[in-house]
Order: sequence, then C-alpha cells, then structure tokens
Amino acid sequence: MKPARAYSEQRYDCLSCGKGCKMPWKIKVKPERIPGIQLTSRFQQVQKEGYTPLPVMNGMRQVGRREDASCVFLVDDLCAIHSELGFKAKPQICQLFPFFNVNTPGGRYFSVSFACPAVLGNQGRPLEEHIPSVEESLKEDVRQPMPEDTRVPVTEAFTIGWEEYIELETQLASCWEESNPVKALLLAVVRLVEQSGGAFDSQAEIQNQDLLQEALSLYGLVTVHTISEFEVLDSEEPGFRGLALLEEENDFHSRLLDAPLPGFAFHRPEEPEHREALTRYFMSLLIGKQLIHGGTLVTRLLQLASSIGILLYYLEFQRELEGMPKATFEQLLWAFDLVEVRLMSHSQKYLPIFSQFERSLLQVAGR
Repeated sequence: MKPARAYSEQRYDCLSCGKGCKMPWKIKVKPERIPGIQLTSRFQQVQKEGYTPLPVMNGMRQVGRREDASCVFLVDDLCAIHSELGFKAKPQICQLFPFFNVNTPGGRYFSVSFACPAVLGNQGRPLEEHIPSVEESLKEDVRQPMPEDTRVPVTEAFTIGWEEYIELETQLASCWEESNPVKALLLAVVRLVEQSGGAFDSQAEIQNQDLLQEALSLYGLVTVHTISEFEVLDSEEPGFRGLALLEEENDFHSRLLDAPLPGFAFHRPEEPEHREALTRYFMSLLIGKQLIHGGTLVTRLLQLASSIGILLYYLEFQRELEGMPKATFEQLLWAFDLVEVRLMSHSQKYLPIFSQFERSLLQVAGR
C-alpha cells in the first residue's frame, strides 16, 4: 500500500483571517508576476499611502511591508492581489501557505504550519483533499527531488536507504507519548544514537545510562540557551547568562510577554486539547518528512523536543500571568507561532546548536 502523503487526521481550510499575511517573512515576487501586480488599483493605493509595494532587496523584488510587518496588499484580512487578479497571480509562497512539502524518492509529502489558526484548530477538509491544488502551485518549483538512491542521515555517522527510513517512521510514531512528549522524543534520540548501525527497536531497554543522562542534561542547557536568545537577555554573553533560567529565582524580564521571566521547568501538556494538538503536530512533521529536512533525523528530533519544551514553558507562563485555570486557544497559538517561526519550521538559525547537541551524544556513545 502506498504510504500517506500527509497526516490523515490533520484538517485545514483557509479562514481568511490574514494571519499568514501578517508574518514578517520575505516574500519574493518572480519577474513575470510584477507587471500584473503593478496594474492593480491596490498597487497605486499603496504608493499613495507612502509605501513601496514591491521593494528590491538583494536584487529580488519582494512584497512590501507595513510597520507592523503585515503585507501592504492585505486589505480587511484579504489579499488584494488575489481579489483583483486571482489566486494564481499571488507569489508562489502565498499560494502554498500553510503547506510545506518535501520532494522525496517516493514522491512529494506534505505538512502544515501550526502557526495557522485553522491548522491548529483542525478546521476544514483533510489535507489529502488539498494536495492536487497544492501540486498545481508547485509546477513552477524548479527544485529537484531527492535522488532514487538517497541515503537518509539518521545521525552524522549513520545513514539508511529510503525504504528503511519509511519503516523507521512507523517505529518513531510508536515512540510518541502524548502525556510526556519531550521525554518520548529524548528517549527516541538516545535509542537511535545507541542503536545506530543496526535495526531500530523503539522499545529496547537503554543500556548506556551515561548517554541518557547527557541527553537530559544538555537538553536543559540548550533549551534555556534558546529561550535566552528568543528574549535577547541583556548581557555580553546572553546564552551563558541565560543558564540562570535553570534556577527557580532569577532577575530576568521577558521582552516577549513584558513580565518577570520564570525559571525553566519541564512541563507536560495537561489539557486533552493540548495533547491532541501536539500529537497532530508531531505526526504532521513525521509523515510530511520535515524531520529529515534541514538536518539529520536526530538533530531535528532534538530541535523538536526543545521546541515543544519551550512551547509548554511559555504556555504555562501565559496561563499563570493571566491567572487562568487553563491556557486558551489564543495562548496556544501564540506559543506555536513562537517556536514554529523562530525555531522549528521557518528558520534554520538554531540548527547548528542542535547539530552540536547531536555530536556530543555521539561522542558519549563512542560513535
């Protein structure tokens, strides 16, 4: 049976909320689309408002932005280019959002951004129903697929063939624990490192306790370092000073939430709806092949573990700050937005940190 190309339990339909159009992304516009956009009434209005509709940055035309980072073509949460010229006139990345795709030896696989309210709320049709239209938008994509003889890097020292990886995915799915996702991901990483070079057993007892302790210790250090970078803590060495977040009491102030920053703690998702959303997030990334895109499998799993840890930390931070019995959907969306945009899916800034995390584990394991 041909494997699913997107997670079957994930749904989506655009809510026309304008969320994706308000993100500070650099949206390139291909030359052939420029003349049509320049003829729109919105293009003329943007100029009258004092903005540059299609500024040139690094030799490429991009969509202009307002001071709040929203697209200058966004009017009442709707795209003026779409309204005046039709869906196909929009830049390709705008046509594709919130979809990601990875072109593999087995075809294209799809996942979605949980920074999108409809995705997080699981509102709309199953993703599979969107694939034909997404593939239509991808026809102009000139990137080549992975070669047939692709070797998937599990770690920097160990690769497997494509069919082997598809089998490994099934094992990884069985590792997930919705009540304790960070622990589940770290245990999966330790087993992958310990068993590298052989068949993966997701239930095998961990033999190297030093490796397990190193993973747990480094996870805390790397995660608070990442939080300190998010917050840009005032210090000549923000990452080093940020390690004080491991202490319950500190003198840090959150730039993101404008409140005293609590010490970092491992949190579990307490609410059923939060567990369900995180499960969909993990499965969407796994089946969508995002966990082998942009780094080794182990590096990306470490990055995901830290992302979920940060998400749960800020979710609890917001809940306590507002004095609520449980976090709201809006707070969950804010937390997903934070880790999706800055860490997991829309940025590779922190990838070297997690690559070094992996190397440290390989060294302890003698790999």
